[in-house]
Order: sequence, then C-alpha cells, then structure tokens
Amino acid sequence: MSTENNVTPIEEVQVEENQTSEKNNETASDKSVNKANNTDKSKNKKYISLKNLLENEDFMRNNYPEHIPTGFDGLDSLLGGGLPTGLTVLGSISSLGKSTLSLQIAQNIASNIENQGRKVIYFSLEMTGHAIILKALQRKAFENLINNPKSDYVLPDDYELYLKNSKDTVSMEDLHSFFIRKSEEKRNKLQKVIEIVKKETENLFVVERSLDNDTFSGEKIKEYIHKFIKDNEDIKKPVVFIDYLQILSSESKKPISEKQVIDENIQALWRLANDKENPLPVVVLSALNREAYNKSISFASFKESGGIEYTADVVLGMQFSALHGQINNKDFNADFEKTKDPRDVEIVVLKQRYGKAGTDAFTRFDFYPKFNCFIEKEVNIDKSNDKEKTPKQTKSSKKQLSMPHRTNPKN
Repeated sequence: MSTENNVTPIEEVQVEENQTSEKNNETASDKSVNKANNTDKSKNKKYISLKNLLENEDFMRNNYPEHIPTGFDGLDSLLGGGLPTGLTVLGSISSLGKSTLSLQIAQNIASNIENQGRKVIYFSLEMTGHAIILKALQRKAFENLINNPKSDYVLPDDYELYLKNSKDTVSMEDLHSFFIRKSEEKRNKLQKVIEIVKKETENLFVVERSLDNDTFSGEKIKEYIHKFIKDNEDIKKPVVFIDYLQILSSESKKPISEKQVIDENIQALWRLANDKENPLPVVVLSALNREAYNKSISFASFKESGGIEYTADVVLGMQFSALHGQINNKDFNADFEKTKDPRDVEIVVLKQRYGKAGTDAFTRFDFYPKFNCFIEKEVNIDKSNDKEKTPKQTKSSKKQLSMPHRTNPKN
C-alpha cells in the first residue's frame, strides 16, 4: 500500500501564552533551566481536523488497511478480505498446527497471481528450511490429489480407506527415498509436485535461527525488514510471519520478566507493522497457557496476554472445535484429540479493528497432520439472527474439496 502521496490535512493553531507577572519575575537561574530543557511555552501546537481528514480522499484511500487474501475464503471473509496491514497474533496450544497453517497461508500468498509477486518473509525460529520444504511437498501432493476431478468424494470417515487405496499421496518415507536413495520410482511420483512447489515458493523466503545467529528480537526483525524494503524499493512491501513470540529475545541489558520481554517485542512488531511510510501485514504466532487446554479460547489463554490484547490489531485463536463455547470441560483430553487424523479445529476472531470479533466469528477446518494440510469446511460470521445460525459451507467443503486461490496442478 503506497503512502508516498499522503497528505495529512492539519490545522495549525498558534497558542499564545499570557505573559504573567510570575514569568516576568523569573530568576536568571529559572531562565537558564528553562532554556536547557528547551521548554518554549509559546511553540506551535497542531490539531487534526477529522472533518478535513474525511474530505481528503487521497488520505482516506492511502491509509485504509490493505488486505491480502490468505487462500481460505472463510477466513478472508472474517477478516474483511484477508490479512490486513497491522499486527496479527495467532495463538494456539502446542502441536495443534499453527505453524503448519501459517506456512500454508504464507505459501498461498506467495503463489497467488493476484498478489503480483508479493514477497513473504517467514522467520522460522524452531523449524529449519529443510523441514519446511518437506511439509510443502507433502501438502501439495495431497492438495493435488483431492483437487483431481477423477478422485472420489472424501469424507473423514472414508479417509483411512481412501489413503490406503491411493498411490498419489506422499509420505516421509517417499521423500527419504527420493532425496537420499535417488529412487527412480519415487522420482516419477514426486517430480511434478516438486516443480509446482518450486514455482509456488519462489517468493517465499525463510529466515532460520542458526548456531551463529541464535537469537532474534522484535527490534532485530524490524531492522531486517526495513533493510529488505530499502534493498527492494521496486517491489510491493512484503508480508511477514514470525514463528513464534515466546522465542524472541530482549534487547534489554538488564534482567527482565517474561511479560516484559513479550511486551517489548509486541511493541516493536507493532511499530514495524504500522510504520507510516511502510505499513505491513505482520503475523506473529503465540503459545497459550496450560490452563487453556480444556476451555474455549479467550484473551486469558494467551501467555502474558496484556500486551497482546491491547496492542495487536487482530488476534486469532485456534482451538479444537469441540471446545467452542466451553467454559471449562474437565473431561476434554487434548492429547487424545491430537491423535486424530483429520482433526476438527477452528479459528476464532478474538479482536480486529475493522470487523466483527467474538465467539460467533469463526471458521472451521479439517487438519490432516499426516500431510500438513488444512482444508476449510465451514465459516460463521454472525449468529445474530436465525438465518445465519447454521455455519456457511465454503468452496472447500463441497464435493471436490477444491482449494481456493490455488495454482492449477495441470499447469
């Protein structure tokens, strides 16, 4: 979103201070102190007229948040068109798939023709680039399979039988055979998928945490992105993902608490996302408290949530769909639910500045952990009237389970 021609209408008001007898009677010492502190009581103050802002169409247009399609129609509908410029926080319990989902969205954005070569920078502080590639290959092979018009109708109940009879899915053993053993049989199976993933990840850049660069802070990420923008002034501003918040370190030279570290990094990432010259969509993943494992997700679920709740522009929570609206379900076993394939999960919009939020704003997915793939199946935006009490089905819930905004495998 360009802001080069932003014109901010300002009404300048000269504030004249009354010359009181007390000021006239200031001592030389008082005047010296005032001069040293640069306290000029007659300086100009500027006030912004909201009426003038509204009348300036360029200002309103250039400052409206850009939305980047995520590749999931329901999620885009919830967010008003896609990921907005600003800071988005996505939180879930461990091993529920937030990294996998964020990588899938990142690849969707990088490969979406409508984004015209939008660069995506993914700060992976836990996972290596090699592991990310393997996930992408598995996911793409699975997506190609379910996008095949000749494939059977897939339901979770048929899933195991379907996979057993399919020769087109890709396992980790297949990948090992291809890259290590150089199996020609596996080459024929994987080569088409590899070519598609190469094309789709051309604009996706991964920044790893390595042995010689084992710490990242919000400030360092901000510096990194500003340098990237400066070095690539001829392209659109990038979309940034950070995996994840609790790993980020502090720039403070003094020992500080975990809450202070999180607040420091949230503030730095907010400044990066809301920079007046270069506003960006920035997505940071967050862990949740252990207490959040048996209840519906809320702000209290986020570790040290104060900074997240008040600073982030958008807050998304991922949870098992069975926990929706549950205040405290002591019988719920998260570890058992994680053994399921697929898993029934949902994303709830807890906060957003330009749209609906709350427990009634959610979209649901089937998450296939074996193939690192999310397929959206239903979305609910508003349950305020009877007509919308039943969640809507998205394109991906229909018979062919087609993935929105995907590259055609035949190309």
